[in-house]
Amino acid sequence: MKLQQRQEQRMVQKIDPRMIMANSMLQLSAMELMQLIDQELSDNPALEVEEDPLCPRCNAPLDGPRCKNCGYSLREPTEEVPELLAFEYGGGGSFDDEEYDPFARVEAVMTIQEHLRFQLRALASREDYPIGECIISYINDDGYVEGWSPAEVAEACHVEEAKVEEVLLQVQSLDPVGVGARSLQECLLIQLRSDSLAEDAGLEALEARQEFLALRDTAMLMIERCWDELCAQKYPDIARRLKMDLEDAREAHAFIQRHLNPYPGRAFRPDWAPNVTSSGEYVKPDVVVRRNGDNYEVLVVESNRFVLRVNESYRAACREMQRNKERYSEEERQHTAQYVERAELFIRNLNQRKRTLHTISTSLVDYHIGYFDTGDVTKLRPLTRGKLAALLGVHESTVSRATANKYMQLPWQEVTGFDFFFDSSLSVKELIREIIDSEDPHNPYSDQAIADLLVKRYRVEIARRTVEKYRDEMKILSSRKRRKRQ
Repeated sequence: MKLQQRQEQRMVQKIDPRMIMANSMLQLSAMELMQLIDQELSDNPALEVEEDPLCPRCNAPLDGPRCKNCGYSLREPTEEVPELLAFEYGGGGSFDDEEYDPFARVEAVMTIQEHLRFQLRALASREDYPIGECIISYINDDGYVEGWSPAEVAEACHVEEAKVEEVLLQVQSLDPVGVGARSLQECLLIQLRSDSLAEDAGLEALEARQEFLALRDTAMLMIERCWDELCAQKYPDIARRLKMDLEDAREAHAFIQRHLNPYPGRAFRPDWAPNVTSSGEYVKPDVVVRRNGDNYEVLVVESNRFVLRVNESYRAACREMQRNKERYSEEERQHTAQYVERAELFIRNLNQRKRTLHTISTSLVDYHIGYFDTGDVTKLRPLTRGKLAALLGVHESTVSRATANKYMQLPWQEVTGFDFFFDSSLSVKELIREIIDSEDPHNPYSDQAIADLLVKRYRVEIARRTVEKYRDEMKILSSRKRRKRQ
């Protein structure tokens, strides 16, 4: 057999190591990404943090004397208060690994307790201040008085309980509105009774202001008299009890979601601080959604902490070695170039992750705009990751990686997993619950009747067996067992 050489062209599929790094970074949670950044900063001397002045309250980057994130104002320009904003890495534009701490900025954050004590000094009398300070010590990070009793404070301050209640009202008058409440119900009522509620809405037209105040009064009535029904979103029961239209009850609930804050203390926490989901799980949100007028602002959290860049000394050294190759060994040139290329690739992948997560989050807000406007889960539209990928023109695996194990902080401060927006059955379940809540208890709907009503009222077509499955998952009895005897 004769051996010979020849050339031929073939298509060979090879995995790009850069793509592997980008995909692995995309699927990391915010906590895991912070650990990766910290590790890369330690391992690669060509990668460094770009220093930015930070807000002493919320830790966001400052652009001028006023923070765009939380509204905090410095008395003097940023340049004149370096003690508040110093973030030292060491001299000569570099830093020692042992000295660098990317979490050192946290120390500058003003707590809710400090903010309240500062206001109380200007408001309370010399006799009342120690009582108020004691009450403030019981206020948690969400802004609620927790684990206290008026009797305990009265005994500690050597005053009557009536005096403690009186000073508590002073604390509840402080900023942010709703702070110092003993329950969610009281927190919302404090906000509704505040004169600043209508002022913050910025309504100039008389008709719009009157409509706003009417909704406020309805919301207050619902919270005072139908709290349990409101928590369960039993609008038909609320409407019957308060003798109002069903749509009015829905609008008042939407008003509560839009204008009231169930966690007033969280304004004093950095966006990247760990939070608690609706199920009680302690997590750090990857994305924060804020209401900005009639629109929504999407913030990818870890991008707000610090900006990475290639160390200029390493970049200059790399250029010098390329110009004067004869002065340096091949090993030195490769060593320096590899560090610079690695830093550039890491920054590119980090920015790509931010853009992808921002694009997907913005699309979710746009797609579920009815939910974000009202907080009503029945406004969620069925959505799969494949459908969202098709809308964005990306592969489904990209959406899956970007949303896996990640959390979003909603405009009303609740934190939820991205999976929540892809549960196509969720909105249907809520519709089923609503139909059952509004049925005649003496003649409840069968599963087939519910399926027919879903088509008739909401144009949602599902099989009777699916209704039965969802009803069982929600722990709702069958029509026979729901029937009330005459």
